[in-house]
Amino acid sequence: MWPVCLLVAAWLVAGLLVTDARSVDRVETAEGGMGGSFILGPPIPVVQGRITAREGTPIAGAYVEPRSLDRPRARIPDVGNVSGADGRYEWPLPAGTYEVSVSAEGYRRESRRVTLRAGQTATLDFTLTRTR
Repeated sequence: MWPVCLLVAAWLVAGLLVTDARSVDRVETAEGGMGGSFILGPPIPVVQGRITAREGTPIAGAYVEPRSLDRPRARIPDVGNVSGADGRYEWPLPAGTYEVSVSAEGYRRESRRVTLRAGQTATLDFTLTRTR
């Protein structure tokens, strides 16, 4: 029982100390620790991109929403995400197939399909058209 508890505690501490968990696939134990290393799991896939208007200007605050197309549906960690002042967004998601939709006030909603594999970074740029 103790080895399992120590393994879980080490995993939790590693998760708290790592700022970019997508790039971590191994954690080395300290000298005198449990010995060797253990695998945390495959790197988390990421979907990223830039949202712009037809004129090329970035759209800040655009709402980005992925919907899992897999059966059973992948659990998406957050409800939504918004683009930054430069129109960029980034979202770590479990591996799978998604329909990613982007909407912003005064623009038509756009959707694209993407399949993410472990460790992959997929770029989905969106160019939105004004509604008027």
